[in-house]
Amino acid sequence: MVTVGHCVELVSDAVSKPFERRILFLGSRNQANVDGVRFFLDEVWPSIGNQAKLLIAGSVCEVVDIPPGVEQMPVVEDLALVYELADIVVVPIRFGTGLKIKTIEALGRGKPTVSTSVGAEGLEAGHGDALLVADEPHELASALLLLLREPERRRAISRAAMEFASKWNAESEAAFAAVLGRAAAAQAAD
Repeated sequence: MVTVGHCVELVSDAVSKPFERRILFLGSRNQANVDGVRFFLDEVWPSIGNQAKLLIAGSVCEVVDIPPGVEQMPVVEDLALVYELADIVVVPIRFGTGLKIKTIEALGRGKPTVSTSVGAEGLEAGHGDALLVADEPHELASALLLLLREPERRRAISRAAMEFASKWNAESEAAFAAVLGRAAAAQAAD
């Protein structure tokens, strides 16, 4: 069996972008995102407080009460713009199956990312280096505060995220080529 992963665009603005302390949650209005952003707002965000800005983007804004002081962008016409606004990405998803595209896309943009283990499923090889993984509210807050306070650690994770996404793409492309090769061989045998 061969698994072909989701290839991501590799884009990094980390060098040129000034650090604005903006944390991004990006998501549609599906139940996993709704639960995740509510969990984050209720149990993690209060520990971060005025040490960062929070941007919630995507249609999840339409179904979740966004507290005052939290930026929101319910309609996302340009993903590149949303990611350009972000310094750090958070993926506080607590249930769901398979690869969370939002997580690998954030890594492909070199964004330091803090995720729950569910939000980082399928990306285990990057845990600790390319992305920080925590499940408890205080652990998520601590990981985010670490990235906010330690620029060298943030830059190291950003570089590791880009390297991880590049390797991810190479492995996905090789798997796709293997599938095509097998299909061509099977067709030739017919």
